[in-house]
Amino acid sequence: MTWLRLHKASEEFAKAAHQSIKYGHWARAKQLFALAASQERQALELIATDKPRTFGVTAVSATALNYKAELLDAAEAILKQALEDRRLPDFARSQLKDL
Repeated sequence: MTWLRLHKASEEFAKAAHQSIKYGHWARAKQLFALAASQERQALELIATDKPRTFGVTAVSATALNYKAELLDAAEAILKQALEDRRLPDFARSQLKDL
């Protein structure tokens, strides 16, 4: 799988999760956010070292999606890993600290 395919799959799961929330299907939304988070985490691992902005955006997204899925240990693990990575741009570092 490529970063783009995984990222797009994550977006689709997240979109479906938001639709589920709209209709009050909270448990389904949580499942869909977990699927989105999984795809985004896999995408994060495929980012080339010369793509710091992509790395930052994806790290923030993966952390937030895990948080929305109530997977707090996974969110914290991504957060810590990203904050230790030299590729992480300042804007993403700031956003991750806000989460």
